Amino acid sequence: MPAAINWTPELQEAFVHGIIAGESIDSIAKSNGISAVSFYRQRVEDEEFDTTIARAQEAAQEREVDGFKELADTADAENYNAIKLKIWTRMWIAGKRKPKKYGDNAKLALTGADGEGPVELSVAISEARKRAGKSE
Repeated sequence: MPAAINWTPELQEAFVHGIIAGESIDSIAKSNGISAVSFYRQRVEDEEFDTTIARAQEAAQEREVDGFKELADTADAENYNAIKLKIWTRMWIAGKRKPKKYGDNAKLALTGADGEGPVELSVAISEARKRAGKSE
């Protein structure tokens, strides 16, 4: 097993800053002389560190999404397909990371008259037939 890493506040800040700036975990780890595996192990072992990194990743995602318009504005007749692909890829990743916020899945929930629980179609059909005077 590799030697333990001394996770100083400066090392943690290097990861937070790098993540928010859009750098990969591998490149941040390499520039700080450690392996990406050590970073991920630290996330597993230190809940506070994991929470801090998760918040940094959320901030990075916001920064990335905020840049979509600027990226789109760089498109011209020669590069618009490449720009479109870059934006689509980033949107897809954002949707996977935060599906409730950036995903494109719309959900429709049908509830009963009281607003509680799903509609029981067999019960609703039976009640409608009774109201119409038809037997089941």
